[in-house]
Amino acid sequence: MRTYNRGEYVDSELEFCKNQSIVRQFRVTHTPKQNRVAEQVNKTLQERTRAMLIITGMSKSFWAEAVKTAYYVIKKSPTTIDLKTLMEM
Repeated sequence: MRTYNRGEYVDSELEFCKNQSIVRQFRVTHTPKQNRVAEQVNKTLQERTRAMLIITGMSKSFWAEAVKTAYYVIKKSPTTIDLKTLMEM
């Protein structure tokens, strides 16, 4: 179980993990580079957002809307796993 060491779990919950042989790994707060999957998602969103803004010729003031659109397209696009969208999975 990977968590930030901010006290979000009480000792009784952690005792359950210990009894079930669940290993706890601590992450440093506000360091997405320690989470490879999150970092890859961020990179993909940034690349698609930049591409949309460049292709359409829109200014950076539309960044938030472009990120939302890129995220929507990613969620609705088929993945390599059984050609299902993320919503279907």
